[in-house]
Amino acid sequence: QYNSFAKHFAELHASLDKLTNKHYFRKFPNLLKDKKILDLGCGEGKDLKFLLKKGAKIFGIDSSEKMIELAKNNLQNSEIKLGYFEKIPFENSSFDIVASKYSLQTSKKIDIIYEEVYRVLKEKGIFIFLVVHPIRQFMEKKKNGKDYFKQEFIQSILFGGKLTVKEPSHTL
Repeated sequence: QYNSFAKHFAELHASLDKLTNKHYFRKFPNLLKDKKILDLGCGEGKDLKFLLKKGAKIFGIDSSEKMIELAKNNLQNSEIKLGYFEKIPFENSSFDIVASKYSLQTSKKIDIIYEEVYRVLKEKGIFIFLVVHPIRQFMEKKKNGKDYFKQEFIQSILFGGKLTVKEPSHTL
């Protein structure tokens, strides 16, 4: 669904990055030199670019062809693949760190993603992720008789109404 508004999404997301990057990147180890990092939902590659400047060896996947195109334009000579988090297109034990910012909640089956992340992480690897709180999705269910525990697709309103995406609801 991001193909039709990939560039617009990347521009809008930049304002959110100003708020979250300070806290998000604080969770990464201080020494990233030569660490292999996979970004799930790498979008246009801004986070990968930051990690590259810190000395990391960067890799990314995204399910949007247009986002991959933007990322490859921003990061020539980087391994960025079209793919889904439920079937990560990399070998077992490939990464020191798997990271994801505001992407996991777009998948219906998060438990499968955890298994895939475990598969591609090296022993003692780190999984760092940031997601929206599931109560936000619950509040966006537009019907009477909302059921917090029922997973269903909702229209998620982003960036103060500037974009609407469809994503599955989740519980804690």
